[in-house]
Amino acid sequence: MKVNQKLLTLCGTHLGNTFIKFIDMAKKMNAFMKAKEKARKSGASSFSYNGKKYKKAKTKTGMVIYKAS
Repeated sequence: MKVNQKLLTLCGTHLGNTFIKFIDMAKKMNAFMKAKEKARKSGASSFSYNGKKYKKAKTKTGMVIYKAS
């Protein structure tokens, strides 16, 4: 198992021992997710996919999302 292909996350503690969960991050993104990530990383206010336009919005926690308009 290669550590750089896994994401370590803290799952909880029990009697002082820390349990660590490995999540496989090797899944490929579909075409929509690739387009969304490209727009998010470039800071675009909107992007189009499959004839629909998606506009940038922020959640209460500050996460950037794209809503269909």
